[in-house]
Amino acid sequence: MYNVPLTIALLILGGLDAAAVLIYDGQIGTTGLPPFPIALTLHTLATVLALLCLLVYPPFKNRPGNGTYAVLLSLFFYLTPVIGPLACSVLILTNSSRGNRQEKDGRFILGNPLLEHPERGPAMKRTPYPPIAHQLSAGQTSLLRQSVLRLKRQVSLKEVRLLRALQEYEDAHVQLTAQGILAAIVERLEDQLQKARALVEECPKAAQAHIRLVEVLLHAHAVGVYSEDEAHRLLEEAVARVDTGLHSCPESGRLLYLKALCLLKAGRTDAIPDLYGRLLALPHAKKWATAVEMEYFARIGNWQRGTETFRRALVEGHQLPQGAQLFWLYPRTLITTNA
Repeated sequence: MYNVPLTIALLILGGLDAAAVLIYDGQIGTTGLPPFPIALTLHTLATVLALLCLLVYPPFKNRPGNGTYAVLLSLFFYLTPVIGPLACSVLILTNSSRGNRQEKDGRFILGNPLLEHPERGPAMKRTPYPPIAHQLSAGQTSLLRQSVLRLKRQVSLKEVRLLRALQEYEDAHVQLTAQGILAAIVERLEDQLQKARALVEECPKAAQAHIRLVEVLLHAHAVGVYSEDEAHRLLEEAVARVDTGLHSCPESGRLLYLKALCLLKAGRTDAIPDLYGRLLALPHAKKWATAVEMEYFARIGNWQRGTETFRRALVEGHQLPQGAQLFWLYPRTLITTNA
């Protein structure tokens, strides 16, 4: 019962507090002195002594949060004469009689016991993995066997290029894992294409169905998992599909934007001004016109005009398209000209 001495001390101070109340009520004390100042002084003294007891009591002295705990109990002690000391005594005694989890060192720890238990070791710190490209160049086979699985979380040109390089790595485990991930990516893309094509067949006049198919085709083309001939075929299909969609939904701003994206990927920049004019003529299609403008200037590498369009898009609250993001992140990978 580590807290019994502290409980007895608080009960004694509670008796002093009760004496202060009796003095204030006029039942004890001399008639020559005013009762209120004496009672207030005794009550304040009892509170200060209770605070000191809580702060310096050995089992409580070094525990986490002891200062806050002592101040809160003392505040309760001060605001509720007589009742406060009794309640604090019961609280302290209850903490001791609960089969104290920290019985070996006699401390009652506030907070999460799983984090603050004295027998618990320090938290394990994970060593961050170096980038996979660095592991590949350094020949860190053991790390590559673990890290290659991370490449299946998202599909982009960067991940596919790393998987292509890992296919040529000297370790058979890394080679087979990279090959399996690439095959899974192709299978997933083919499944998405099949579902998107079926949706267009079911709803030939729905703009959203055409939009979904064209977006999947462009994603499959950009990811780099297909051969050059297959990627070219996907781009041609995307152009044909977007034309079919525009025949059914000629006022779809998003389809016009996707057609401009297809033409830019095919290198046909001469047709972009006409599409841009059609977008400006449509109501509620200004954001798609701005997106086409940013993609166009990013593709031809016009830094000045791209910067102006980008600033205007920020003011208008438009999202930066992917091609413009690549231009801003990697401007040297594109042709730069002021034309």
